[in-house]
Amino acid sequence: MRVWRDIPPARAWQTLLQPVIDSLKNRETQVRMSNLLDAIKLYDLLRKDAIDTLEDRARLLDIIADQVDEIFATAYKFHVGQVARDTKTGKAALKARGETSSAFYVKGDHKIPLAALSRRARTKAGYLRALAAHYRSHADSINPQAFIDIVFRAPQVKQGKAIGLVPGVRLEGVDPAGRGWEVTWDPGTDDITVANSMGIYAKRWLTQLRRDATTPPLFVWLEAQEVCRTKDEAGQVNTVKMVGDEELRSTVWTVHVTDGGVVQQGKFVEDGYRWEPFDTQWVTGADSDKGKHHTLAYVWTTHKELFCELHNPRQGREWDSFHHSSFLRGGLVLCAGMIGARQGKIIFINNNSGHYQPSPANLQKLVKHLNKRSAFADNAVVELAGREGTPLSPAAFAASGAVALPSAPAAAAAAAAAAAPLAPPAAAGPAWVRPGGARQPGAGNAPGIGARRGRSETGCTSRSTRRGLHA
Repeated sequence: MRVWRDIPPARAWQTLLQPVIDSLKNRETQVRMSNLLDAIKLYDLLRKDAIDTLEDRARLLDIIADQVDEIFATAYKFHVGQVARDTKTGKAALKARGETSSAFYVKGDHKIPLAALSRRARTKAGYLRALAAHYRSHADSINPQAFIDIVFRAPQVKQGKAIGLVPGVRLEGVDPAGRGWEVTWDPGTDDITVANSMGIYAKRWLTQLRRDATTPPLFVWLEAQEVCRTKDEAGQVNTVKMVGDEELRSTVWTVHVTDGGVVQQGKFVEDGYRWEPFDTQWVTGADSDKGKHHTLAYVWTTHKELFCELHNPRQGREWDSFHHSSFLRGGLVLCAGMIGARQGKIIFINNNSGHYQPSPANLQKLVKHLNKRSAFADNAVVELAGREGTPLSPAAFAASGAVALPSAPAAAAAAAAAAAPLAPPAAAGPAWVRPGGARQPGAGNAPGIGARRGRSETGCTSRSTRRGLHA
């Protein structure tokens, strides 16, 4: 659901509901419907692109939703949620399963959009409160010029070996709605380059800001734009999954290496991890836009934890997009790219991440880390982004300096070796390990779930794991 999309304007509800109100014979229902229409009109009068109206708008939307729910409970004797279910699945499908239908699945019936109004109003109210909380906790974002300095002008953050998001995608790390932003502004030439629909809005905002210094903060300014006001515009925007700290280990795969050099992947389930040999051979171009080489996106955190997930999944996920920025909400990483494995051994790794653009040195540090733990298959290859087709073996890449490239014959031999069958690895460790438990034969210590606070490259406080099993 596009949580930022607003309810339809009062004029639309006037057209839909006034004939209904005029035809009602029940005076009590007529009054409730009229009060609802008045509340929608009052909501329309509130300024949309102002920080100081965010909470007022949220409260009024709650009132609107409550009024709709009351109308359904008293006049129609049906829960508003049932209408939503019937609208989605269809009356015929419900009858086929022998389930009760609300009988509202009729095209043109005012009850269907009315039920949708309740859901939309509550969703929008929640987003407005999140937006207000965002500006309370990030006061520097209120000043547009300061926001530009943080998001657009500042160079990529590099803290020791860690790197932050590149300027063109930093908005993904701070947008409370998780919209996908791709926009680059060159302060030297004043050129603005956009790559998606949200980038177009960012360009409009920056252009307006040049003319009018009183332009509201970006996310507040958006509230008065078509992307927040109409269904069609909102529907063109891809949402990027931003994984929260509490859901990280249950949403993406944690990858670790056992004492025996077996690479395992697992997700946290209830009170422990379910481990299995790391294998990405099931990933194809039908699953992910970068999946044609049987790889997953990965990030290596500042605590040396390795997480993996489908990059921009085309099926099987609840979200539209999953970027390298998704793992840690745009937080600092040691490396990021794509990784492939077969039967518990890594067979491919690179630094192909447009959001972080890790250097060869970042990748070399990770390769050394994994190579010391015997995580690579004998035929594994390492490839630098931008130098595809000239792979190195992990040992050669770790030892020669990250800029060395093999000769053409060596590259061809490495590519052929990568396609060769892989001998079965040593037996994996136990399938179930409790977090923080004692080390067991064939398995590393399970990742813990404690956390500590760090700073993201946007200057926003983020949470990352305190301790855990390193890759």
